[in-house]
Amino acid sequence: MEVLERPSWLLDVSVGATVGIASLLGAGQRAIVLGPDAQLAQGFRIWGGSGPATCFVQAHVTALPFGPACVPAAHLGPGLGQLPDWRGALAELSRVLHPQAVLATILGTSREDTLVVEVQTHFRTLLNVMSAWRPAPGRRPTELQRPEQVDRELARFGFGPPRLLSFRGECVLSARDIVEAAMADPALVPAGSDQQALEEVGAKTLTWAAARVGGPDVPLVLGARRAYRIYDRR
Repeated sequence: MEVLERPSWLLDVSVGATVGIASLLGAGQRAIVLGPDAQLAQGFRIWGGSGPATCFVQAHVTALPFGPACVPAAHLGPGLGQLPDWRGALAELSRVLHPQAVLATILGTSREDTLVVEVQTHFRTLLNVMSAWRPAPGRRPTELQRPEQVDRELARFGFGPPRLLSFRGECVLSARDIVEAAMADPALVPAGSDQQALEEVGAKTLTWAAARVGGPDVPLVLGARRAYRIYDRR
């Protein structure tokens, strides 16, 4: 059941919450998925977000390739807290959002099935051991610590107090899907990682994960509970 009114199209700047936004708006939602590189598009496809109603745009949230007031709705995931200029990102989103737009921001995810988290942890540990991981250049701690900071910033651009929403979404994935998504996740594998070591780590992680669930391609129903703040522009 849809819990938000379906917009004509949606700007999605959070690949990791694909299941969440599908649950919010229902299947078949037209979407433009935004990401800084092709890895994000690959991750989105793995998590089941691709389809005839979806297209991918390579761009950064602080420099959106859209004119002013043309986007009817946007979905912004937990990556906002990783941006040094998170205020600039919100200002840019506000620039392109329609005067009556809706902005959905995710606060966090608590997976009821821990397999994805376990696979990501195993994957990251192997990367560190094999020295395949290098920090992304230019990344520094953000000052964004509390959701109320986002409330105050968005109020400057005409958004009202947030509506709080929590719901459970599901998707069907295999161990292979989860490992491929981890390899395509720039939060786990920043640019500059050694490709040969990365592929070796992916193969080792898949062997480990497949042993946990009975095979690399066994379908698994994975659930996640997500908490959202929904902002309506006044």
